[in-house]
Amino acid sequence: MFRRLVALLAGFITTSFTIVILMIILWPTINTQALIDVNNTLTQSHGFGGHLWVILLMLLVVNLFIPFKFTIPTPIEFMKINNINNSFGNFGLYALILFVWFVGCFAGGMLTRGGMWTGSKSATLSYLFLDLLFSAITASILSGFGGISGFALFLATFFFSIFIGSFLFVGIIGAIGGALGGIVGKLVLTNEKIPTKGQTEL
Repeated sequence: MFRRLVALLAGFITTSFTIVILMIILWPTINTQALIDVNNTLTQSHGFGGHLWVILLMLLVVNLFIPFKFTIPTPIEFMKINNINNSFGNFGLYALILFVWFVGCFAGGMLTRGGMWTGSKSATLSYLFLDLLFSAITASILSGFGGISGFALFLATFFFSIFIGSFLFVGIIGAIGGALGGIVGKLVLTNEKIPTKGQTEL
């Protein structure tokens, strides 16, 4: 039990760090001017925390880049003021961010060496953790915009990111990547074989 918990924790940490670091590395390739302007503004006033907010925004509110039009009812007034909405229509960036999630979750799932369920759990934990982190930063540095602040802004941001920001696509892609990584890790990095259906019944 303890070994499984350690493996799950290792996969969760690896997934989270891999995803964020990949996006930080890819940041110089981002050419969406509204995001660049917001990043410059937040970095000047909040340092790395401001830059991390923009990175997490892209990772969790991936529907900003969805290639068809619809209105995002965001509770984050700061986004409305700075024209951060789903008008970007950048399918390439949309696909790239989902790919980053898949790669990060696959790496974390593989490190767990625990099979499909452990890999998918590590990915889910990472998804929830990064959403919590994004919500906490939002409530900290953007409190008061639009008359909403503190814990109310935290909760609104958290559920907004999951249900409207990605339509759960990020979580689903991450769970698939984590599950596949867990299976590969168990097959390649351990001597333990995954039991067949017949062996499980016995």
